[in-house]
Amino acid sequence: MKLMHSLALTAFLTVPLLHAPAGAAAGEIVDMNHYLCKDIMRMSDEERSIALGVFHGYALGKKGATSFKYDDSLQLSTGFIEYCLDNPSAKALESFEKLMK
Repeated sequence: MKLMHSLALTAFLTVPLLHAPAGAAAGEIVDMNHYLCKDIMRMSDEERSIALGVFHGYALGKKGATSFKYDDSLQLSTGFIEYCLDNPSAKALESFEKLMK
């Protein structure tokens, strides 16, 4: 079971490297600071998963971390989605970082 979780999370975190976020043209540079919570919530499930994967990767990079707990990551994603539903005008990346602490 842990192997399946590891494979799923690895795929979850690497897919963002293969696709551009919603509304981005191929080769376009995307600044994550411009996304509001409502932008993330309006994305398709796949696009939202990609955005969350990028946010998780960004957060791990800022911490200099190379490991994480799957359950903690899932809880953070769920908390972020709930926060964004209640605060659609909040900056998405800033909100994600606040929830990490």
